[in-house]
Amino acid sequence: MPKATRRTVLAGAAAAIAAPLARPNVAAAQGSRTLKFIPHADLTVVDPSWTTAYITRNHAMMAYDTLFGTDAGNAVSPQMLAGHVIEDDGLTWKMTLRDGLMFHDGTPVLARDCVASIRRWSNRDNYGKSIAAMTDDNQPGATTPAPKEWRGRFFEDIEVGDVYQHPFGRTISEADSTWFTQLTCNTNQNHFNAHLAESNPITGGRIIVNSGLTVALVLGLSVIDMSQNAVANLGWTDIKLTHPVYIGDTIYAESICLDVRESSSRPEMGIIRMKTRGLNQHGDEIVSWFRSVMVPKRSSGIGQNYFPQAKNGPLTAE
Repeated sequence: MPKATRRTVLAGAAAAIAAPLARPNVAAAQGSRTLKFIPHADLTVVDPSWTTAYITRNHAMMAYDTLFGTDAGNAVSPQMLAGHVIEDDGLTWKMTLRDGLMFHDGTPVLARDCVASIRRWSNRDNYGKSIAAMTDDNQPGATTPAPKEWRGRFFEDIEVGDVYQHPFGRTISEADSTWFTQLTCNTNQNHFNAHLAESNPITGGRIIVNSGLTVALVLGLSVIDMSQNAVANLGWTDIKLTHPVYIGDTIYAESICLDVRESSSRPEMGIIRMKTRGLNQHGDEIVSWFRSVMVPKRSSGIGQNYFPQAKNGPLTAE
């Protein structure tokens, strides 16, 4: 099998991409070692796990290393790997990274970096989700699986790079905004006086939803994935309100894990740092922030085994 190198992978990917394009879009000077490729659109997103746009996918194929690659003849062979072993059952693969792999800043590439990337992809990509559903484990070393009953994530369940599109959406009613505003003693009538709000040139005369409600709602939507078992909120930074919210808007939220570390003072705990943002039904980003929380490890026993036992015995179908 021909050996796959970065040059052959790049050339193969570029050739596949360039084939349907007009000749002026691809140019290589005689004897030159530089391939010039002009894509069909501007490259605005470089993360292939974030979008399915062809330009982003094509750029990723040409720029990023992968565990396996294809050569100019579309033959699959290791790229980042020194080799791999398949167990007799055909289900377990043990992969060894080749020496010298580094990120752009010179930091060595480790197995956990690859695992985090695979998990991030499989959390978002539909094909990746299908593969993950058939995979027993894709983490280095043994881990304790999450319990069958959903009790939220613990410290060891979240890794850097994990992206969560939180499952619930919430449509804001006029009563929601009015009650929240009155409950918090906010006297700005743009939140509850439709007649006065007609004179507001920023909102086009509409009642604008209390931004405190917006922040609280996006936070609440993120809890199921990021902090359902948290024992302490450690802080928010860089809260940005980037788009107005109006009555009838439906709000969604998503988060990405930026850092995980064990607590230096509480060994049964860990600290997770994340970025969360809220979107409306049109995909407009309405708010974003960075947040840190303290989350217990599963071994701590916190947040577990609290459900009361029924005095008349287990629940049955009878």
